[in-house]
Amino acid sequence: MVSAGPCSNLRAEEMESDGLTLAWDAPTSGGPIVGYQVLGQSGGATGFTVLVADTGSAAPRARVRGLQSGQWCVPRPLAPSAPSRPAVLRP
Repeated sequence: MVSAGPCSNLRAEEMESDGLTLAWDAPTSGGPIVGYQVLGQSGGATGFTVLVADTGSAAPRARVRGLQSGQWCVPRPLAPSAPSRPAVLRP
């Protein structure tokens, strides 16, 4: 099976007091996608935290709660995948 390529064009679509909806462009290369994992990283941190373990859908979007302003977010395609480049979300 061919790994899916990286996601791109990460953006916030809907912002609410308890979280937001992230959207991104799906990989244009590689194998099939069955879901996405969304990782987050605060400035200065050395590792990523799992914000969404599995979206359960091939749709390139996820509802995320507890995201901090300026936190790095990385959507990763599941099935197996190549990691995406981080993108900073700015309010």
